[in-house]
Amino acid sequence: MKNATKLLVTSAIASAFLGAGAAHTSSTQPATTEAGSFWDETVESVARSPWIYEGTNVFGELARVPASDWVRTLEKAPYPTQLEDFSFPAGNSEDQDISNWLHQTHTDSFLIYHDGKLVVEKYFNGMRADTPHRIHSITKTVLGMAAGLAVEAGKLDPKKLITEYLPELEGPAFKNTTVRHLLDMTAAVDWKDASSGYLDDAGGLFCAFGQDLSEKIDNCDTASGVKEYMISLSDREAVVEDGEVYSYRSVLSSLLGIVIESATGESYLDVLAELWQDIGAQDPAYSELGPKRIVQTSGGMFTSSRDLLRFGIMMLDNGKVKDTQVIPSNWIADTVQANDDVIAAYEKSAYAEVFEGFHYRNQVWVKDRVKGAFYGIGVYGQLLYVNQDANVVMVKLSSQPEVQNTPMYLDSMAAMKKIAEALNK
Repeated sequence: MKNATKLLVTSAIASAFLGAGAAHTSSTQPATTEAGSFWDETVESVARSPWIYEGTNVFGELARVPASDWVRTLEKAPYPTQLEDFSFPAGNSEDQDISNWLHQTHTDSFLIYHDGKLVVEKYFNGMRADTPHRIHSITKTVLGMAAGLAVEAGKLDPKKLITEYLPELEGPAFKNTTVRHLLDMTAAVDWKDASSGYLDDAGGLFCAFGQDLSEKIDNCDTASGVKEYMISLSDREAVVEDGEVYSYRSVLSSLLGIVIESATGESYLDVLAELWQDIGAQDPAYSELGPKRIVQTSGGMFTSSRDLLRFGIMMLDNGKVKDTQVIPSNWIADTVQANDDVIAAYEKSAYAEVFEGFHYRNQVWVKDRVKGAFYGIGVYGQLLYVNQDANVVMVKLSSQPEVQNTPMYLDSMAAMKKIAEALNK
């Protein structure tokens, strides 16, 4: 390690971006197309994505988030000529075209929005335009923007200690932790997301959300609930100072959702419903609930690809939808620009060795501060990409067989960046 303060080893990245949802291994069959144009809107295949919402859930209860009473129109345009002969250098040093890349990374849906038009829309594996798909940890990015709503309303203060909202958390672990530390994942609490397999500390969080893992871990408490689980962490000793080092931990996103509920005095589902209303969502979304109806804010959201695109367009336009400022523009700007402390905290983490040049702010992975390029990222290959300079939004939902396949993520990030550059010429 280059820096003694790094909390994670690079091998831990193999299970990063944990959605704190159900452990699952999807089909190893890559997405395939039937005869016909590759860019037809819907092409079914024999395989069916395990992350399609089918009215039941892996565990727990699902709450319905209603569609908006108005729908943001997505005007279509022909497939861009800039992409007809497009290829990019993949990690194996071979050039890949878009079709091969999508197939090899187990894509369920792929959408591109450019200069105000929907220019690419493609579905595989039982997906349709209105199919809710689990977005795993892109749920966190939605959470980060919902926090901006609460801040703008004057109900949530990023500078305040979280114990001002949840006095039950008094103890060594959270005594100096602010809302900002949760938003940026720089809180000091000693909690391992997935550094040794898929469970580790995360197994306790899964249990708190109601998933029975008693055969895999000891003391799997599925009854007490998430808030009691958070209280149980408050006696842990911190190993670093709050704000010192970035360390990706789904427990912080889960805790942030509870803090938002305490600060606003309303269910996070109501905050989410307001956001989905304002973006002009066409389809209902769904959110996983744990015992006592605690919302799973770290990875439990299901939404259609088009509505996730609408959410990304709102971020592309600095929080504005038509004439309505949905998320404060300064919240988006702060997400993209961050500050030197945030960038330094990320550079001290092992994530900087794999995902170079990023920072993490307001639950968003930011790649380029100048071009306004950033991601929402979830396990099994979920990606939301926004590039403000190129006026591009992309959605790629997937069913990759591994929880986290770093080469596939790196290839997808390279492809999206190159596509944005090609469209911006």
